[in-house]
Amino acid sequence: MPIVPDDKNWTWVLERACPECGFDAGRFDPTTIRPAIEANAARWRVLLADPLAAQRPDDNTWSALEYGCHVRDVYRLYLFRLELMLQQDGPHFPNWNQDETAVREQYGRQNPPDVAGELAAAAGMLAARYATVDGVRWQRTGFRSDGAAFTIDSFTRYLIHDPLHHVHDAETGYARLRAEQPVAAPYSETASAPAAPATDQAVPATDPAAPATAPAAVDPAAPAATAYPAATPVAQPAPQPQQPVQPPPPSAQPPAVQPPPPGQPAPAVQPPPPVQAPGPRSWAPPTGPPAGG
Repeated sequence: MPIVPDDKNWTWVLERACPECGFDAGRFDPTTIRPAIEANAARWRVLLADPLAAQRPDDNTWSALEYGCHVRDVYRLYLFRLELMLQQDGPHFPNWNQDETAVREQYGRQNPPDVAGELAAAAGMLAARYATVDGVRWQRTGFRSDGAAFTIDSFTRYLIHDPLHHVHDAETGYARLRAEQPVAAPYSETASAPAAPATDQAVPATDPAAPATAPAAVDPAAPAATAYPAATPVAQPAPQPQQPVQPPPPSAQPPAVQPPPPGQPAPAVQPPPPVQAPGPRSWAPPTGPPAGG
């Protein structure tokens, strides 16, 4: 839903410090505008990455996303106005209604990562244009549609307050949103411990009022328990020495050949039978399954 339009004249920030965000235009050095813009764009990238970026803290306050869209368009607008001041003498700026722009462009429906990228691009272009401002150029003039007069010096101090102030707005909105979120219950090991498995045997109930059972008293007159001596290990017989193995007796000598009796011829010596040469052998591969390895 649209918020109440802001019709305040914010040029008072050139005269005194802002009580909300703390920015003091009188202490700001315009020559440091480039790093100030770049640091602000980096901060907005972080703010727009928050999961609550599109959520309003209330119906009459912009979300961080809507503030980011506004800052992106402010950087674009002030680049245009700076160009006019650098190129023309005393130009009059066309009017810009920020609340109508927010409704027309549907700030609350835009994509936060896209807005962060567009904001960074617009900030980079404005910072680069300020690199051409030096010397007497800081005193070039321009006029807003309501008649407010600026030099580039005062224009720069007025410009940087807007994105810095809306960082404060976005951070305040996040703090309010998180303060309203329910607090999660603290972790409890007792509550999250698994239940003990059921057993088939019933566990007897213990009466907490019953006195604790004392251990049985020892009767000093009772005979002491019989003590049995420790078993004696059985002695193993000593190993007997083994008898040495006797070698077999030498083979008997062949009997001596007796000479024949006188008058009888000696028996003819028979030649040994001829040695039969082995015949050819036939070979066939074995049959059956191979032997197991």
